[in-house]
Amino acid sequence: VTPEDLLKAMSLQGTTNLSLGDIAVQTGLITKEQMDKIQQHQISRNMSFMRASRELGFISPTELDTLISRQMSNNLLLGDCLVKLKILTQEQIETQFKFFRTEQSILEFKILNAIAAHSNAILIETVIQSTVNLFRYLLDVQPRIGGFYSNGTPPSSIDYHWVAFQKLEGDYICNIEIFLTKGIILKISSSLLKRPVNEISELSLDSSKEFLNIIVGYVCSALSLKNIKCEPSVPEMVEIEQYSLGKNQVRVPFLLPQGQVEVRVKYSS
Repeated sequence: VTPEDLLKAMSLQGTTNLSLGDIAVQTGLITKEQMDKIQQHQISRNMSFMRASRELGFISPTELDTLISRQMSNNLLLGDCLVKLKILTQEQIETQFKFFRTEQSILEFKILNAIAAHSNAILIETVIQSTVNLFRYLLDVQPRIGGFYSNGTPPSSIDYHWVAFQKLEGDYICNIEIFLTKGIILKISSSLLKRPVNEISELSLDSSKEFLNIIVGYVCSALSLKNIKCEPSVPEMVEIEQYSLGKNQVRVPFLLPQGQVEVRVKYSS
């Protein structure tokens, strides 16, 4: 598929597909005035349509499920648009999807096996689950694990800007670190502060430290249920150029619609 083909397909998708709000108004589930209030709430709180409509009480969870099902049945996927424009055949699309799903399954299987075989698998799995849960709760996204790397692996190709880190002491002695781009920091701070944040400031950086603090709090609580005792320090945050990356560590990148973050566990010994 050429870039020109892709742009044509995306243009068709953009002019054909309806948003959840459009479908809700068309079906009479909400009025145009209620839709305007939801959109204002979305903008002021920097959140999704689903979350805004729930907070305002205009649409119930059951009604949202119905809307999503209706949207999925009516909207064209990008592959559908490529077929409709006769750029690809349906057989080609299905072949590529089958290949993609197979590759993804193999990758996920390898990542999970590598984590399970690590000497500190319990800690790493707990950090991963806590990170996924918080991104899902805070940003309404489902992060996907992009890999698992231990000592001796090449550095990340992503240009991260800041590192939030927090030390654990007790049965585990290590740093839990999260590497962030400016864009992700602004997303996190906008969600925590419940208002749009458009520039890096002391307040937005403090929000990212609090984000890590919540992750580490989840980790310590989960480990305590397994009789593993850990005490966290106060979280800190520095620019990437000022931070000592270290060698004795594991790296777990997470892929998000807004970009990529990376969580690392760096051991003291």
